[in-house]
Amino acid sequence: MSTPSVRLTALAAAIFAILCAAPARTVAAGPNPAANALPVDRDSMIFHVADLAHHVDQIVKTIAGLEKIDRAQFPAVNPLTDVGPLRTQLNDAARVWRALRQTAITESDQPSTEIADSNLALITMKRSELTRAKRTYLHALNIGQRLNDKIAAARIHSALGRICSWRGDLDDAESMHLLALDGYDRLGLLRDKARTARDLAKVYEKREDLDNAINMHRLMIAIHEQLDDDDLAYTYAGLAWVLKEKGDLAEAAEMYLQAVEHHEASGQLEPAAFDLSSAAWVYDKINDVKNSVKCYQRAIEIHLKIDQQENAADTYFNLGLFYMRRDDFNHAEETQHAA
Repeated sequence: MSTPSVRLTALAAAIFAILCAAPARTVAAGPNPAANALPVDRDSMIFHVADLAHHVDQIVKTIAGLEKIDRAQFPAVNPLTDVGPLRTQLNDAARVWRALRQTAITESDQPSTEIADSNLALITMKRSELTRAKRTYLHALNIGQRLNDKIAAARIHSALGRICSWRGDLDDAESMHLLALDGYDRLGLLRDKARTARDLAKVYEKREDLDNAINMHRLMIAIHEQLDDDDLAYTYAGLAWVLKEKGDLAEAAEMYLQAVEHHEASGQLEPAAFDLSSAAWVYDKINDVKNSVKCYQRAIEIHLKIDQQENAADTYFNLGLFYMRRDDFNHAEETQHAA
């Protein structure tokens, strides 16, 4: 049997390997980036990094037999900025988690087996091995349900929903996410509930079921209003986009302006300017000239205020086109000169 110090080193290596996984959309490794590029979902990675941190004490106490962990033994890694060769790191992490899983099985340690299964499934997802990831998550889910671990069950249902969505199995994705949503609701985990509602909205949007997508966005808004966090503005913008796609343009414009209000209240001026441009476009489509011009002008003011000259020029150009479509060539010329 391995000594506690050896196991702690293995655990640190596993966490280091996963923390080094970059949150960018695509990370290239090796001499041929085109062959080795691996898509990474930023939100999912951050969530699972946080999940790992949550379980560290339990893993170390159970597997290594330690009462507490010396945090100084863990490398200082920023998962948002430190980028390593992702495939190599994932392979190293998988090797360590398999070893820890085998130790846990040998010692009949089901909680640690469940943790190892979940992290192995995460790694296989990141390597785009979705079928194997699904199988591993299902094994972890089986253990979690036997242990009556409701938090683990909800998180694994959520992960299975994402796998099914990535595979295009949208009906299964909906079922898994609904189970996760119900689990988080019963547990009172609002942020996880909001995240799952967002995943469900994506499933419904892929299926062009816009009514249910809108319902999920409204649920997210209600949750983020309770949490009073910065995600509320982005949630309003997401609802506005779906309403626009459905053709409910008046309400879409209203939701974009709600997003702007919350962005400005939290000092997020750049997304506020972009949402103003979106509102201007919507107002244009319903022939509300006054509000369209007003939104374009406010967007330009914000871009200039935060020294985004190129974005300001683009918005001037769009405003000029707006005037040209209405044969208002004097205003169009003035706007194009300003651009």
